[in-house]
Amino acid sequence: MEKLSSFFINNSKLTFVLSIGMLIYGIMGLQKMNKESFPSVSMATATITTSYRGATASDIETKITKVLEDEIRGVTGLKDVKSISQSGLSTIIVRADMMDDLLLMCQQL
Repeated sequence: MEKLSSFFINNSKLTFVLSIGMLIYGIMGLQKMNKESFPSVSMATATITTSYRGATASDIETKITKVLEDEIRGVTGLKDVKSISQSGLSTIIVRADMMDDLLLMCQQL
């Protein structure tokens, strides 16, 4: 092992060329990899939009967005819940796991 390491230390240009070659082969291998290794996954997404004219962003957040989020988080099988509160408008984006019963989940929402 000591001879092998001293060989590559003494021949740094060869070591560099071999490293670059391995990097190129690795990139080529990633490009030719089957789609089964990297399947495309799409989450079921629902968007809930509510409007309340004349309300400030903080009013929308406390009176509408937080209340709806608390109710939505009670539904089982949700991946995540994101919300945006603006003056006069509340938008809640819900992503669900594909494994669960989506019809039942939508009815609960």
